[in-house]
Amino acid sequence: NRSTLDLVGTGWTLMTGPRVGPWARVAQEIGVRSVPVTVQTLDAMTARTIGIRGAGAMLVRPDGVPVGQWSTISPGFSAVASGGSASPFAVVVPR
Repeated sequence: NRSTLDLVGTGWTLMTGPRVGPWARVAQEIGVRSVPVTVQTLDAMTARTIGIRGAGAMLVRPDGVPVGQWSTISPGFSAVASGGSASPFAVVVPR
């Protein structure tokens, strides 16, 4: 068995439930333009345990601290994936 902290790498980690949806594409776009983002797909029970429901996701810093959580992909994320934002990381990381 592994802890979800074992899944956190040296860059940002986007944890999703089994329904990854467009999260992988968004993370790839952000990684190309800004900092590396690794997508970790969790099983339904693990995702639910850390608060990820349905098609949601959680963004985690390299030190394991969550910095954002979403219940679904939002229009802001779609804009990032399509190149509609000048600063995609600012859209992803809440202030």
